[in-house]
Amino acid sequence: MNETLNLEPLVGAHFTGVVARCLTGDIYNEQTPTKAVSFTIDEEDELDAENQNAFVRNIIERLDKCFA
Repeated sequence: MNETLNLEPLVGAHFTGVVARCLTGDIYNEQTPTKAVSFTIDEEDELDAENQNAFVRNIIERLDKCFA
């Protein structure tokens, strides 16, 4: 996961954080996560409001701050 931190000088902190969140599965961490989250998904589970809000806040809104 430390390789992700090498991205920051190239693509910026916002994009690096999004990449780290996607790779670790840690969408709740507002800082740049460094460890993978261990979880299981039951086929009957639905994405609840808390997960959706965390995804929007820490993935979508962060990507909106990135500039090419």
